Amino acid sequence: MLKPSNPQARQLAESYKFSGRLDRATGKDFPKRLIQHIENFRVQITRKLHLFRIADFTVESRPLAHGIAIAIFAIATVLRFALDPFILPPAPFFTYYTAVLLTAFFCGMCPAIFAVVFSGVTALYFFVPPRGTFEATPHGVIALVAFFTISFLIVAVVASLHAAIRKIVAQEQESKLLAKELQHRTGNLLTVIESIAQRSLSGDLSLAQGREIFEARLQALARTQHQLTNSKRDAVSLGEIIRSELEAFSSQTRIEGDEIFLDYQQAQKFSLAVHELTTNAIKYGALSEPTGGVQIAWSVSANGSGRELKFRWQEHGGPAVVVPTREGFGSTLLKATFARSRMDYAPGGISCEIEANVSNGS
Repeated sequence: MLKPSNPQARQLAESYKFSGRLDRATGKDFPKRLIQHIENFRVQITRKLHLFRIADFTVESRPLAHGIAIAIFAIATVLRFALDPFILPPAPFFTYYTAVLLTAFFCGMCPAIFAVVFSGVTALYFFVPPRGTFEATPHGVIALVAFFTISFLIVAVVASLHAAIRKIVAQEQESKLLAKELQHRTGNLLTVIESIAQRSLSGDLSLAQGREIFEARLQALARTQHQLTNSKRDAVSLGEIIRSELEAFSSQTRIEGDEIFLDYQQAQKFSLAVHELTTNAIKYGALSEPTGGVQIAWSVSANGSGRELKFRWQEHGGPAVVVPTREGFGSTLLKATFARSRMDYAPGGISCEIEANVSNGS
């Protein structure tokens, strides 16, 4: 094959050789290797230099992001002019790939797309033969298309990595919040269990009687915990709490009220309160006789701070009510848990009324 003697023709031939090497370099494995290199680079700088936080800060500020993008583009152009005599064969987009990568990382997708377009146009005019014109040879068109393809791939990969890392960071923050919430709930639960144990195992009761009462109260708490665990909304229906407690006495109970979901603490309080009322009714009240019954009703109304729940427990048809001479665990629990609660020991049957504020999200 004859070698061209014209200097311009020789330069064009060298460019075609470079284009062939570029085509071989951008084979089937090139996108995969490019993504892997970018991901490794991203992980390293995220872990070691914490640049992701800086990138997030710049992306959120549009003027700053566009200013940094212009600065990166200008530096890439100056470096390309400075290195032009040393780049053989001609590589018109040599410095712009790095500029696109940095712009996508620090400035976001929109500035990166503008950087790709301006870099392509600038390189086409100044560095793609014939220089100083927007006219392009077939090789120049191929090189320009290859640059746009690879650059947009870089932008897409970096954008996806940004989204993935944001998701990971959000999951880590959520995990920390869940851990704190679990710690808080565990401490609260242990406090409640300790209080139940002290009340159940003290006084004139035998050890066997105290253990039986203690286990029954723990089971009431366990049912609430199970309902919370299985709930999809991290809340439990008040009706579900009451029905699970009075399941064995469904023929003697009447339950009615608006649907209301209670959060962890509210569900725990009402679970213990309903358990104590049920236990007292089984031992001494309306549920101790087949002719007795309990009517439970509640309503929900809006107030200034959220919603107000009014709960009423009314027994009827049981033995004559005897006013207690001392305050038991149930009465102490109700007063300590619900500031607005009252017990009425009427001869026809015990009644209990509770008023409590519940959040709008319940």
